[in-house]
Formats: sequence, C-alpha cells, structure tokens
Amino acid sequence: MDSMNTARQKTFCRITIAATVSGMAGRDYLSGVFRFSEEMPNWALDVLDTPDELANHLGKQDKPDGLILMFPYAGMVRSKMELSAIPTVVVDFPPPGFTPSAGRTSFVRLDDCAIGAAAAEHLLSRGNFNSYLCIVDQPQFAYTHARAQSFRETLSATGALVETVELCEKNALERNLRTLTRTIKRLQRPIGVFAVRDRAAIRVYDACRSLGFSIPEEVAILGVDNDELFCNTRTVPLSSILPDHRRIGFLAARELNRLLKGGKGQEIVLRQSVKDIMLRASTRIIPPAARIVTEALSFIEKNASNVLRVVDVVRHLGCSRRLADLRFRQMRNETILDAIVRTRIEHVKRRLLTAGNPISRIAEECGFSSAAVFTRFFKARTGLTPSVWRQMRAR
Repeated sequence: MDSMNTARQKTFCRITIAATVSGMAGRDYLSGVFRFSEEMPNWALDVLDTPDELANHLGKQDKPDGLILMFPYAGMVRSKMELSAIPTVVVDFPPPGFTPSAGRTSFVRLDDCAIGAAAAEHLLSRGNFNSYLCIVDQPQFAYTHARAQSFRETLSATGALVETVELCEKNALERNLRTLTRTIKRLQRPIGVFAVRDRAAIRVYDACRSLGFSIPEEVAILGVDNDELFCNTRTVPLSSILPDHRRIGFLAARELNRLLKGGKGQEIVLRQSVKDIMLRASTRIIPPAARIVTEALSFIEKNASNVLRVVDVVRHLGCSRRLADLRFRQMRNETILDAIVRTRIEHVKRRLLTAGNPISRIAEECGFSSAAVFTRFFKARTGLTPSVWRQMRAR
C-alpha cells in the first residue's frame, strides 16, 4: 500500500504560479492557466502574489516541479531560475542577453507593438486631433516602451506628431499630475491620448479635471487592460484596449507542460493580442454641435498671440455667429468672447512665468499695442498688474 501511495505521489507535478492578482490582467492570466490545468489532473497549483514570496519559495529545499512567472519584474529572480534548472515560463520579454533556447526557460508574451498600433488606429478613427500624447508609466519595463513606440510609428506614417510623457516616479502622484497638466495645457487641443495602462489613463483624467478640460471634446483618452475598477468609476467612463490575457495564460501553461516533458526554452509572441477595444465615452465620436466648439477653441488657442475678434472665429468656423454663440453657451457656459479673453490671459500668464523679458516685450509679442494697454487688460481680469502677478508667482 505504501509503495502505491508513493507511486501516486510521484505522478503529481507541483506547479508554482507567481502573479499579481490586484488587477484585471493578472486575474485573466490566472484564468487562462486554470483553464489549461483542468486538462492536467496531475498538476497541483500553488499561487504566490508577491516577488518576496516567490524568492522565499525558490530558496527552500523542496522546490516545485515547474514555474509560471507572471510578474513583469521576473528578472528579480533570474539568478534563481538559472541555478535551479526548474522548467519555467515567464510572461514577459526575455531579459537582455538571455537566450531561452540555452535552458529550460520559455518566454510567452503579448504583441505589445500590435497594441500600440491598435491604439493609434482607434484614435485616428475618432476624428481629427491637433495633437497626440502618449503616457508611459512603469518605464522600467520593456512592454510599455514597445506599446509607445508602435503608437508613435503608426501615427507618424500619417504625418502626425506624438509627444511622450514618462511617469517615472512611483508614488509621486502630485508631481506626476503637475507634469501631465503642464503638458496637456501646452498642447493644441483637441488632443488624442494613449496611456499604455488604465492606471496611467486615470492620471490623464485627473489632469484634465484639474484643468477644466472636457473629455472627449478637448481630450480623448484611451487606456489598456479594461480594468473596470478604473474605467467605469469615472464621470466620463474610459475606453480601453482589452488584450487577450487569458489566451496568454493558457499558452504559458501549455508551454510549461512541454518543458516538463523535456522541451527546450523558446519565445512565443501572441500575434492576435488585441481581443477587443471597449468603447466608452472618453473616445466617443464628437457630434457636429460639439465639433463647432472644439474647432473654435483650437483656433483661439492657435491665435492667442494675435488680436483676435469674435468675427474672426466665426469666419473660421464657416457658420453663423448666432449658432456659434448658442453652442458655446450650451456646452461651455461662456461666450466666444469669454473664451478669447480666457485663452489670451492663460497665454500671457505662461509668457510671464517662462520668459525673463520685460513687460513691454511680452505686451508686443502678445499682440497688444502698448505696455499700458496690456497692463490695463491684465489688471481688469486678474486684479493685479503683470509685474505684481509675476512677482507673486515667483516667490
């Protein structure tokens, strides 16, 4: 009887899975692994959810028969992987200089270039944007740069220029928000924004809210992962690309099974990585009524340094002044003249903050006939002279 129990025990494969389950992606990865494991009754699964747990687990004498690592930071345990010779599948890019075929470690990953291209094509289908912005968080990981680069390359083929912002500092929410608000405020609207993860898309949303910019009329936002906790809990729900994480989990488990049978390591890239694009309000197509306001704001922003009149804006729009004023009141609760004055004040304030030129030079560059006219205009709307305002902000 004891020999039968021993034989039965040896038939079991102890499989350790390391995955972050706090987000939708990690849970979907696990779902794919579990689906494959249903066909493997001899697999006994152990799920770990932190790198420390994994490192301690691999340091024990009683090691697992196989590993599936779904942390993007699997390189932290690379040395243990190489020393242990445990058949391992990593859901990530291979580390620089690491050759999968040299051992029993395989790498299974999404085609992140396809995700970036899909993001660009989606925004192009939404309308005409004057600017594009790509937001990269977790820049220490290769997949974020692959998505960003493909997004830029796809748009550059159409002649569009893309600005990229990296949110480098972990747990520096206020500093990241300031960086985003400065960039979004500087770009010409409407802006099409691609965030390489939904968590980064939330940062863009918060920046737009602090600036008072409307979504998607002035800024359209698209993320990745379709994490409903982030996407559906905002006043304007966020559109998101849904990668096929479950398929990746299934492929990772299938690949581990091959390695357990003596196969050599390899790299597998899922070419059909975009399962769907979940359309929500943040990238909805703007109706003609909203387009009038968006085009007007863009024209005003572009000509903020000129002496701009309401009639100039209406002429650019090619519609009646009555219709244009009506749309502004409906959608912005302001008149076209209000928008011209507000934009001009914002433009002047930026010049006062970033330029060391005298007030007379700034007045000339901003289209005022004299420094006195400029000073009266500025004080009437802020309560301060340009010099006093600049001094107060410089403190």
